[in-house]
Amino acid sequence: MIVPIAIGLGTVAAVAWKKRHKQSMTAQDKVIFDSALKDSKTLGPDKLKTLATAFEKKGAKAEAGELRKRAALLAAPPAVQEQRKTVFKKAMNSADATAIKKVADAFHAVGHYEASSKLRNYASGLIKNFPGVKAKVAAQAKVNGEATPEV
Repeated sequence: MIVPIAIGLGTVAAVAWKKRHKQSMTAQDKVIFDSALKDSKTLGPDKLKTLATAFEKKGAKAEAGELRKRAALLAAPPAVQEQRKTVFKKAMNSADATAIKKVADAFHAVGHYEASSKLRNYASGLIKNFPGVKAKVAAQAKVNGEATPEV
């Protein structure tokens, strides 16, 4: 009876200690992180990975993950980069807002936030400016059992 209580108290104490000693990102860390994402091509994948390791040691695991995604994006083989460019161009020439949003989600998942943002803005513009597209998106959402997307 005493052993489970001791284990439970030990676990609670360990979690509390870890939370208390986890450092949050400082303003300077935030500036470094934002600059690294903005200038990622200049820094290159190796420096981004090094920064990711440093952020992870400070307890900023989400930011470290984002830096690693960006490093992987930059280190992708030229064939993959060309495929991504082709997909982006096709999406930007499409009138299917639902498909464009799915492509935007895929770009976001791999850390290509600029392309994702451009695609989302384009899809939103289609929905706002063309009533037929808005109706088609609403119908597709209904078929999929999703909420009608807000614009």
